[in-house]
Amino acid sequence: MLWSFPTGDSIYGSPSICADGTIYITSKGEGRKFYALNPDGSEKWSFVLGGLANEGDSSPAIGTDGTIYTGSNDNNIYALNPDGSLKWSFNTGYAIYNSSPAIGADGTIYACGTSSFRLYAINPDGSQKWSFLTGDTVYPSPAIGADGTVYVGNNSGKLFAVNPDGSKK
Repeated sequence: MLWSFPTGDSIYGSPSICADGTIYITSKGEGRKFYALNPDGSEKWSFVLGGLANEGDSSPAIGTDGTIYTGSNDNNIYALNPDGSLKWSFNTGYAIYNSSPAIGADGTIYACGTSSFRLYAINPDGSQKWSFLTGDTVYPSPAIGADGTVYVGNNSGKLFAVNPDGSKK
């Protein structure tokens, strides 16, 4: 083993790794911290997320400019700067459980508001581009096809194909 880092509680989301080797991960424990770790396992910085300590976490997505995007069960999608400061937050009105953001070629952030039944398209400045109603709880993460089509499933067993403009394909 090269190293280990104690977060103090369970980790449900997958880590993401930036080009410079920084590792990003969320711990679900008290304080719900989002960590940036150096390649040697030392803490670079941490950011406190809101929400319940016993709920699942989003895996972070990293933009081409180094912005880190992650969902939280406090109803927010967070955009963090590479230094750990808050760039913006987007409130979906409902908790985000396990669904991780995806980033389109044009920089649009696609994220699911689990209990809002919606797929959100968020501009790089944190403003809403559009939302697409799926009609049921959305736990899975969105996926983006080569043509920009966004795919997302819901709890009713439906898979949706959504055009980059928010219309159903």
